[in-house]
Amino acid sequence: MPFEKVLVVSRASPFFKSGSGEVAKQFLNFFNNNEIAFLCEKNVQVTPKSNQVHYINLYPINTKRGKRFFRWQRWFFLPTLVNRIIALVKDENCKSIMCFYPDEIYLIASSIAAEKLGIPLYPYFHNLYYENKHGLSAIIARFVQKRIFKQAPWVYLISKGLLYEMSPKYPNIDFRTLTHAALISETEFNKNSTLLNNVIKLTFLGHINNSNFDALSFLLNIFDEREDIIVQLITSTSKHILEKNKLIKSNTIIQSNISDATLKRLLNKSDLLLLPHGFNGPLSNAEYRSAFPTKTIQYLLSGTPILALLPYDSYLNEFLSSNQCAFCVNNKNKQEIFSVLEKIKKNPNSTLKISNNAEKIVRDFSQVKVLKKLKMEILT
Repeated sequence: MPFEKVLVVSRASPFFKSGSGEVAKQFLNFFNNNEIAFLCEKNVQVTPKSNQVHYINLYPINTKRGKRFFRWQRWFFLPTLVNRIIALVKDENCKSIMCFYPDEIYLIASSIAAEKLGIPLYPYFHNLYYENKHGLSAIIARFVQKRIFKQAPWVYLISKGLLYEMSPKYPNIDFRTLTHAALISETEFNKNSTLLNNVIKLTFLGHINNSNFDALSFLLNIFDEREDIIVQLITSTSKHILEKNKLIKSNTIIQSNISDATLKRLLNKSDLLLLPHGFNGPLSNAEYRSAFPTKTIQYLLSGTPILALLPYDSYLNEFLSSNQCAFCVNNKNKQEIFSVLEKIKKNPNSTLKISNNAEKIVRDFSQVKVLKKLKMEILT
């Protein structure tokens, strides 16, 4: 059966270390040039050349403080983005468009382009959209989301957590889960639990934002009290933002722009991986209940045990607890967190059961299982 090529539109490229970037990377590794092409945001630091990846720049102004201050200007480039998508669809002979959300402008542009071309649009939500907006933004988001739900043959959601939130609210929409995917190697699960000089190395991976800030800030503050702890932040969040929010402590090490091989080594050599998940903040309660961070799969793959600080009623807590693949703490209790640290300090091998469970459950996220399903649904 012949394949019908898809244009994947994503703000983050497969080479950018972020949640959406990691998802895009798995797509790039699994699908060949005859199956998928990408259109992504150009990044000054990460723009490798690839026959499958094309770039557009919606941030002509760059500052050391990041791009958020100039986010409004991107709306002026919406027609440019629409035209770029249309041109790529024609050049690459694509039969459909798949757009990763979170990014409102890319989602809207993809919807307009697909309608003009008369081809299917498959939105792929990594987070809630309308439910996280307020005021005028909520009015716009409600209109856009309703339009896209009506336009799409079906809508992809990245986790069962999102499915649990969305299905009751929109009973007439065909939602389908398309979870994170990972390339799994048998050698990745080798783990030797040893503490170096009786010092516990804790590692956090990922972008620091409203979905994890309050929990991460709490952890960093209490760990700063301990001389036997080193906290490693592997993040693309700018140093300016980290300093502004007082996240750089006396025992904090910052890592950025590292290779995939170095990332795997750093995760594997850690004693615990930090998975903070928001208890409160500017996002909706539904977002905190439903979110499933991409880093979770990378953590499970590493063989290193996870320390998760997260709300009891979140899907992430349900997933980790039911599969017994992490130490879960459901409130900001310093003593409970420290008790986990003392446990692995006294007996590093006490985490073996958690690591074994992680190895079992992460196989459900293998590229073959997840992306083969996508290939059958929209590429054939």
